[in-house]
Amino acid sequence: MKLALWLLAATASLQVILLFAGLLPPAWCETWHGRGVFPLLRSVLGGLANLLPFSLAQLLLILGLLLLLAAVTELGLRWAGKLELLRLGPWALLMLLLLIHGLLLGYGWLHAQAGLAKRLHLAQPSAKQVETRARALAQQAAALHSAAPKQDWDWRELESLAHEAVRKACAELDWPPPTRLHLKIPWPRRFLMRFGVSGVFSPFTFEPHVDAGLHPAELPFVACHELAHLAGIASESEANFFAWIACSLSPDPRFQLAAKLGVLGYFESNLQDLRAELHKLQGEAVLAIRRAIQNRWRQSIWEPAQKAQRWSYDRFLRAHGVTSGIRSYDLVTRLIAAWPQD
Repeated sequence: MKLALWLLAATASLQVILLFAGLLPPAWCETWHGRGVFPLLRSVLGGLANLLPFSLAQLLLILGLLLLLAAVTELGLRWAGKLELLRLGPWALLMLLLLIHGLLLGYGWLHAQAGLAKRLHLAQPSAKQVETRARALAQQAAALHSAAPKQDWDWRELESLAHEAVRKACAELDWPPPTRLHLKIPWPRRFLMRFGVSGVFSPFTFEPHVDAGLHPAELPFVACHELAHLAGIASESEANFFAWIACSLSPDPRFQLAAKLGVLGYFESNLQDLRAELHKLQGEAVLAIRRAIQNRWRQSIWEPAQKAQRWSYDRFLRAHGVTSGIRSYDLVTRLIAAWPQD
């Protein structure tokens, strides 16, 4: 056990030094990790987790918390002189080191690769380009308003259409398509929404999760966003960009509408002076859909949990070199505006 702990600690430390010191070129990271290690882990770990009808990541989280609680209790008893030998401490340390390795191999190394803007040779868009794209999206949403889902999705249909859309996006962006894995539903319904989260990708089990409690109109975009992470896109803004392209390329009008609904809020946030005009272009039908989405979020979010999640994830992103933290989601507007196609 001691030898295993020392080896895991040493290799984790080496990875942290290489990553955060920027000692490896992005092209090397892409070749070694993006085209080799990541797909291998995705096939093995994701393939095993895919055999289960429930979220393995959520089960491991519960078991890990129980182990941590037991280890802390044992440590307290040791300090109180009621216990002579720590039995769970080494196992808790082993779990922590494995988590660090999983986080680095399933997430951290992806941030060391070149971004989509650089790979696609996208120029920095002008303010006029951003405004023009925002108006076009608002008009497109208005034309698609009747496509809004009238009932809950059949989950297998959503999953199948999302994978099909993602494969088209991968072909469009010359990106390796991900392994076809199930979209996992966290339990209970709206569990992620309590924290202000619509979906999450587990870098430990390679499971994309989508909260089934979301409004049906936004589910396609969230599904494609999480599948973008499964494809090896770590950046949140790039995953949003990928989801926008995927949903736009889908022949299903529900996905096409979701593409617009998924990004219009970011444009309005960055173009405050244009908000009234964009609302007018969208029309009352689209605004009603967006209000229904917002109302569902208001009914689901637990504010203390959301604040804790936003604070911790902001620090997490900054630690991985994303200087703007959670504000990086908004950068999707630049990528969309720079994209030459509608």
